[in-house]
Parts: sequence; C-alpha cells; structure tokens
Amino acid sequence: MERDLASVELWERSLERSRRRRAQSKHRVTGVQVSAALLAATVAVPSAPAAAQELERGNTGDDVRAVQRALGIVADGVFGPVTRRAVRDFQARSGLVVDGIVGPATKRALGLAGAPAPASPRGSSNAATVMAIQRALGISADGVYGPITRQAVRDFQRSRGLLVDGIAGPATLGALGVSGNTQGSSGSGSVSAPSGSGMSAVGAAQSKLGAPYELGGEGPAWDCSGLTQWAMAQAGVTIPRTSFDQFNVGTPVARENIQAGDLVFFDANGPGASHVGIATSATTVISATTHGVREHPIGGDYWGRHFHGARRF
Repeated sequence: MERDLASVELWERSLERSRRRRAQSKHRVTGVQVSAALLAATVAVPSAPAAAQELERGNTGDDVRAVQRALGIVADGVFGPVTRRAVRDFQARSGLVVDGIVGPATKRALGLAGAPAPASPRGSSNAATVMAIQRALGISADGVYGPITRQAVRDFQRSRGLLVDGIAGPATLGALGVSGNTQGSSGSGSVSAPSGSGMSAVGAAQSKLGAPYELGGEGPAWDCSGLTQWAMAQAGVTIPRTSFDQFNVGTPVARENIQAGDLVFFDANGPGASHVGIATSATTVISATTHGVREHPIGGDYWGRHFHGARRF
C-alpha cells in the first residue's frame, strides 16, 4: 500500500509502529547475540514525548478527557467505542484521515495541539493569574486555562452557588481568594472582559453541552440558530431565529477581537452565515452541530476555513 509520508500525522504514526516492531523483535530473540551496533541504534531512538503521543482505543486519563470535552461527549477519561466513533466522525467532518486515532493533526483540529496561548492585552500577568487560580483549585499550575482548569472552575462555582460558566470572573476570583487581574479568564488562557449579558448567554449555552441535534430544534434537541436564540434570550437579548438573520443584527466584531458572549458565524452548511455558535473565549465556541451541542475551536483546519464573521450584542 502506498503511503503519503508527506503527511505529518502518517509519518509520525509510521515511525511509532517501526519502534514497536523493533521492541517486539528484541523480545523474541532468544540465545542469539544482538550486535552492539544494532543495540546502540535501538537505544539511540528516543521515545515520543507524552504531548506528541497518539491517543487511541484503550487509553485512559486526563488527555482522553480533554479530547472528549472538545468533542462534546461524556468526559469519563476512557477511550472506548463511543469516543472512537466520535473521533472518526470529527475526522470525516474535518477532512482528516479517518482512523479513530487522535494524532497531531486531529489534536490541532480539536484545538488541543498544546501550542502556547496567545498573549493577552495585559501580557504575562494573565499567565500569573491563571496559575494563581490553578493553585487555589488544587490542580497543576501550568498557567494555561485549558479544559481541565475550566472544568475545575465549573466544579468550584457549582459548590459555591455561583454562576456555573467555567469563566473566572470577579465573583469567582473573589471566592477563590485570588486578587489582581479582575478580567474574566476563559478558555485557552485568553483574557477578556465580556458583558454581563454575554456571560449569562455563555452559561446558558454551556448547560446544553451534549444535547442532541435536530433541524429546527428549539429544545431539548437543537439546531445552531435555535440554540443561540435561546441562549441570548436567557440574557435578556432578543435576536432573530435564523443564522442568516442573526448575522444582520448586532455590531460586527473582528476575528482577533472575539470574546465570550459574541455570536460567531461559519459557512459550514452552505454559502454565507449558514452556521452559528456562541463564543466561550477568544478561540472557542459552543454550537449545535449535526453531532450534537459541543465546544469546538473557532480556528483550526476545519472551522478556521469556514469562519464567516462575528457579531456582538
């Protein structure tokens, strides 16, 4: 079978399989002297760093949970048949190799490539605030506001009777005993100061994560514009029913200025503003996709190509 080793993901997968074959061959050799040259070559091949390893069926842990959250499915940390099917569906929809394995290209499309977070308007102070939040929550303090930190914030907010939106705004920071930056810290380590209505709308949309998709659905199953219309209504903002009409109201927002609570539009279902979601940060959005309500990147190999614009209310 001919392989396109110009593909980074296929090349890394081929390299990993070669390493496994070498390791298996070494264990099968009995009573045979392995040459010093071959042994040296085997030792010289470094193992793949944890961040670059593939995730596939049978894996468990926090990395699997991060993938599951990005896919909008139950995050139990076990890479089983349901997760594999969701990965394959995402790969098919994103134009990736459909193998059910989360390699580098799939991670990038999911927004889980591990790239440094973009600099915030306040520079390095954002990372310091995120680390203070993480220490107060008792989780690893790496300064990156990713899926694990967001979930820990949501758990804390729920335990304290706060708005459960996964965003460390002034009320949450005060309850955590974290001082300094009072702007909301949201996904991917970005910092924004969204409006109160935007925050309520984000929390409403997050409460529907995992809900099924239905064309024309307005709950309990949803379509994209039905979800955004309902979420904005929870914040006291009335907008039209269809994504095309929603794109014609509000104030236009440049892509680099998107913040939580903005509506983000894509041409993923046809020309123009045919799909819409509500931003949860400068780089992530919740929308009702054909695979259900889930949080996904605004950029990336798939969504980035279909970005159409954003509006603020």
